[in-house]
Parts: sequence; structure tokens; C-alpha cells
Amino acid sequence: MQSLGRSFTRHVNSGAGAKLHGWRGAVRPGRRQWASGRAASGAGSPPGGGGGGGGGGGPRGPAHVVGPEPDGSGGGGRPSVPLWWRGLQVCAGVAVAAGVSVAALPAALSTQWGLQQAMELINQHMPGRVEVAEARLSWWSGGNELSCVKVYDSPRGGQILLHLNKVSTSASLWQLLTGSRGYNLIISKPWINAVYDTKLGDFKLITWAEKVGLLNAPPPPPPAASAAPKAPPSSQQPPQQPSEGQPVSGGSGKPGDRGQGGQKPGGLVEVLARINSKMDLSADVRLGRMNLVVADAMLLVPEEIRQILGPSVHITGAIGEECLREWAEEVGEDVGWALGAAASPTSSRAAGGTAAAVASVSPAGPEAVAVRPPAEVLRRPRDYKPGVMQVNSAHLVGEMRLWDGPYHTLLHQPATASLDLTPALTRLGLAAANPLLDSVVTVQGAAGGGGGGAAGAGGGRLSASFSPDGGRLPYQAATVEMAPVTLELGPASNLLQLLSDLGLRGLGRGGGASSSLSLSRMSVHFTRGGELRTQRVDMRLGGTAAAATGGTTTSGGGSAAAPGSATDAAAASGAAATVTDVLPSEPPGSGGVRLAVWGRADLMTDTIDFTVGVAPGPLLAALGLPSGERPPAPAAGPDADAAAGSSSASSGGRASSGVSSRDLALLPQGYMLLVPVRGPTSAPRYDVAGAVVRLGQLGARQKAVQWAERQQLRGEQEREGQERGAGQDSSGGAVRRGLVAGLGALMQAVAPPQELVAAIDTVLQEDLSRIPPPLPPVPPGRSVA
Repeated sequence: MQSLGRSFTRHVNSGAGAKLHGWRGAVRPGRRQWASGRAASGAGSPPGGGGGGGGGGGPRGPAHVVGPEPDGSGGGGRPSVPLWWRGLQVCAGVAVAAGVSVAALPAALSTQWGLQQAMELINQHMPGRVEVAEARLSWWSGGNELSCVKVYDSPRGGQILLHLNKVSTSASLWQLLTGSRGYNLIISKPWINAVYDTKLGDFKLITWAEKVGLLNAPPPPPPAASAAPKAPPSSQQPPQQPSEGQPVSGGSGKPGDRGQGGQKPGGLVEVLARINSKMDLSADVRLGRMNLVVADAMLLVPEEIRQILGPSVHITGAIGEECLREWAEEVGEDVGWALGAAASPTSSRAAGGTAAAVASVSPAGPEAVAVRPPAEVLRRPRDYKPGVMQVNSAHLVGEMRLWDGPYHTLLHQPATASLDLTPALTRLGLAAANPLLDSVVTVQGAAGGGGGGAAGAGGGRLSASFSPDGGRLPYQAATVEMAPVTLELGPASNLLQLLSDLGLRGLGRGGGASSSLSLSRMSVHFTRGGELRTQRVDMRLGGTAAAATGGTTTSGGGSAAAPGSATDAAAASGAAATVTDVLPSEPPGSGGVRLAVWGRADLMTDTIDFTVGVAPGPLLAALGLPSGERPPAPAAGPDADAAAGSSSASSGGRASSGVSSRDLALLPQGYMLLVPVRGPTSAPRYDVAGAVVRLGQLGARQKAVQWAERQQLRGEQEREGQERGAGQDSSGGAVRRGLVAGLGALMQAVAPPQELVAAIDTVLQEDLSRIPPPLPPVPPGRSVA
């Protein structure tokens, strides 16, 4: 019985135990070695089971022989699959999954849940939150549209910058991606918030579009310009030194008092940051295969911008040679300048269309518009596409001819505009660039003779041009130029008050010609940071009607602009000829007042720092003194050369006997009294104290010259009387002549007129060195790049 039990135990340990361990190894591969080791150790153990150290336990039997495992992991395993085949299977699976996902993407985005999930993913990378209420998208069928698209100025919401009620197209998504055919992109009933951010120094919507990539970002400002301190122009043209303790505003209290008493209008930046009105906007622009149509749009703007532009604005144009040609045929524009490497001679705005009403600021007229493309376009013509953009409103007609490139846009020539004069434009635009234009009533016409006729073709409108630095868009700085024009000032003008403080009273009263102000070309350079610099602008107030409208062609030094260096006679005559090309001069005594303005302004802080130059001739004439104006320069030609030779011979004869008193009365060429202007744009302060001091010195100078001239004339008369009536004079006459001669000798000994004039002229030369030269004439057919 015991032997039977031991046989059964050996059977279990040897056969069944091996099968059990094999089954456990198949089920638990991680414990296969443990199971086989247990079976092997059981073969050499005592019958009682124990290990090598102790007493009894385990069954005894022969050693376990490990055979093939049921899972095939033994010696006869299956062949392995190649690695490339497994990689191919994975790629095929990923491609199928991606295809299914892309095919189902429009349907997923057309659901509320899918659209919201997609927008949350997109908004993680957007500078401002974007919301879409509904989407209908399809790869193959048309009618794709988005409804109620909102763009905010902050990732967490905030102010709405753009609201698109409906964006639709008849093309399918596949056609949009492949560009297989042209299509219309229609934006219906949007409204655009054109608010200005004073912290960023730009419009919020433009900043958002630049960050997203819809618009190219402007180039960074030059390091030298950003690091250089903001030196006021008065450091180059310091005011005439008033005595210590004099008030800053001098005698001109009217502009400052007006700002303190009444409600001051805000500066340009403050106005742009306030949205309180709206305008209608529509657009039809062709961009390659896409025709962008904006219908029934509403533009949220300040009330002043609505007054400047009008109640509605329409934008049209095309970019791309093919669509530009089609657009030009529909609207009747000439685009010959864009169809070749060089513009054709007949390519000008006079060819017709909307741009025919826009005049060039160049004195050469419409023929100056035919210019060659920029050099960069000629070097790489395949990288640029020609285009035209036009803006039309009730008060504005503008055009921009451009070459659109991958990273920037080049202007073919300065963009032009023709504007109606409105009170808002006078207050925000003209007054900021020229403080003397704060009270312009109407535009009378073009200033200048034949040169300014083209600029005044608009008929009572202001003609201007826009040219970014380097001719590139987007820009960091740009220049705006206004063509020569004649304006009519109101009775409350700062200029009339300034001249009244200097002694010329009664100007501009009664609606006379004295309120007409003729301007030369005005050039204003500004940056996106709000800095504005106006180059010298020559003006003339009043005078004869013919001279005010440009009917006279008389040119003379008395009304010519001041040269850069008064000591150089050739430069002075050249400068005078330059100004008279655009601003007709007047003969001395015609009643006109010659002026000049230059300086800078900071639109962000609404402060200005300008200098006004006033010709002293009319002021001295009002005091009964010689005006000091020089006679008109003779015209060029053989006769003029002969006249100049004879005059030089006669002056040489006088020089041998000394300088005459009449020559001493002439002031240095182009001299002006300097009046600093500072303060806010709406209430500038005029410091006339220094000009009054200098006017007193000029009066003393002219008085001394006048007294010397009388003495010289009296001496000549006495000599003639002695020659005619020798021996007939009484003793009383001889005594009076002796007293006068003695008084004259005493004055000559104390302060001779020549020395007094020379001392004052030295101070005048210092003032002349602070006066910038006038602008050179515009070359015909100029290009901005």
C-alpha cells in the first residue's frame, strides 16, 4: 500500500507536474523561468519535498526534462516579420486615418462642438480672441460661409475690433486651396472699429493684423533715430534773446487766452482714440483670382474723421497684371505704366478715369507723372505685381500706384489725394503742420504762376501727396507734401493777431485782400510714433490781388526767401529764384507781408515747437522808416547783363567816394524777424518779445541811415545854393548852416551811421544763420524709390 502511494506521487511529480508548469508558462510568460526551475529542483529533492537543508516534504522522482513550450517559444519558433513591412503598414494606417480626418473636417467644423473646439485651439496662438458663431463648409460643393465672426483686442475678450456678419463664397474648399478658378469672397454687413491705441501708437486693428500675419509688419526704426535725443528745432534756430524776466508769451496773449477761456479741442491723437461716429464703407478689390467684395459695411470713426472724409467711403482697385488690365478696361483707367519695364510717355492721369481729378504736386504738371518703375522692380520683375488702389468719398479722391512684393509693397510714385477744405481738416491737419493755418476759411486757388496751375486744377481743393521713406509699405516714416495754394484766413487767425502785436493792425478786417495767404510747397515728415517735422514754408499775406493769385511774374529779392547763408551772394540769388518759382514775389511797397514757418510737433503729447519768420519791411514802413527791401533782380538775358554792367560801373564810381546812405538802408538779403511758437496745437503761445527788441534795433538802424541820408541831401542842396547864390546869403543863414554842420560833425564823432549799421548788421547775420533755406523745386517726373 505504501509502495502504491509512492508510485502515484512520482507519477504526479514527473508527468503531470511538467504539463502544469508548461501551461503556466504559456499563460504567464514572465514566470516561465521560475516554473521550469521549480520543476528541475523538484527532481533532486527528497520524497518528502524539502530542499537540500532539511527534512521531508517534496515528492521524489527522475529529473524533469524541459521540452518544447506550447506557445512555440522553444527551439522550433515562427519566422520574424521584416521591419520595413511593419513600417509600411504603420504609414498606410496613418495616411488612411489622416485622410478620413481631413475628409471629415468640414463636416466636423460645421457642428457647434467641432467649431468651438477648433476655435479654442486657434485662440491659443492669436493676439486677440476670435469667435465664429456658425460655419458651413464643404470640400466639393459651393456655398461655404462663416457667420458672426468677431475679433477682440485681447485673448480674453475685451473690445471688439472687427465684426463680420457673414463671409461667403461660391467656390468649394478644394477650389480655394488649389486656385483652379477665380472666385468672389463676399463680406456682408461688417462693422470695423477704427480706434487708435495711444499706448501702441497705432490703430488696434492694424496692430492685430500685423501680429497675425495678414499685413506685413513695418521695419524697425533706425537705431540712430531711436537713440538720438529729441532736440527741438529751436536749438538750431534759437529765438532772438529777450531780456530776462520777460514773459514767454510776449505781447501775443490772444492765442493762449483763447485756449484758457473756452473749451479747447483735443489733439489729433486724442481725437483718434475717441469713437463717436460712423461711416458707410464699400469695397471692390481684385487680388489675383480673388475678387473681394465688402457690402454694406459700417466704419466706426471719430466725428472729426467723418467731417474730413464725408459720410461714405468706397475703395476699388486691382493687384496683378491680368486683373489690373481687366479692371482698367471696366473703369477707364490707363495702366500703361504697369505693362512694361518703363512707363509710356502717354501714361498720365490726364488719360481719364477717377484719377484725372487728382493733380500732382510737381510744378511740371501731368506730364511729370510718367515715371519708370522702381529699380528693385526692374531688377526682379517676377517678384512684384503691379496694382492700383483708389479711395473715393464726398471730400476725398485718392490714388496709389504700387508694386506688390512678397515681403513689402513699393510705390510706383507718391500717392496723391485731392481734399476739400473742412474745419476739422484745418484744426487737426493744417494747424498741426503749420500753426499759422489755424483759421483757414476757403481755398481760393493755386499759388504761383504757371508752376502752380497744375496743382490747383482741383478747383478750390487741396492737392497733396504721400511718400513713405524708401517708397516702401508698410512704413516707419513718411512725407506728406501739399501743393502751392492760396487760402483765405478768418478774422480770428493767429497770424493776424501776431502781426497786430508787432505793429501791423487792421489786417484782414472788412474782407479785404489782406486776408489772402499764398503758400509755397509745404513738406511735412512724420513717423508712426507721432513725431512731425515741417520744413520751411514760405508764405505771403495780402498784397495786390494779382500777386496774391499768382498773376504777376515779377521776381525780386524783397520778397524772395532767405538763403541759407546771407554772406554768399550767389547762394542768396539762387535761393530767391527758387522761392519765386512757386511763390510769386511782389515789388516793394505793394502791401504784402512775407513770412516763413518751420518747426516740429509731437502729436502724442499735443505740443509744438515752431519758428515764424516775418519780413521787417512792412513793419518798418508802418513806422515811417525805410523798409530796407532790395529792388527786384533783373531778368536774365543780354539786356540784363548790359544793365548789370552799367550799374556796376556806376556803383564802382560811388564806391570810390564811399557808400551812399541809400545803399546803407538796404537790409541783408532774406532777413526776417524770428518769433518762437510753443505750446499745444489748439492754443499756441507766440513769444514776440525778442522780435520786438530786434525791431527796435532795426528802427534805430534805419533812423540813423535816414538821418545820414537827410544830412547828405541837405549838404548837396547847400552846395548847390552856394554855387547859385554866392554872396547873396545873409549872416543868419550862414549861422544856421554853421550850427547844422557842427551838429552833424558831433554826431559823426559820437557814432557814425556806418559803424552803427555795421554793428547791427552783425547781429542780423547771426539771425540769418538760424533761418533754414527754402525747399528746392520738385524735379519733373520724380520717383519715390
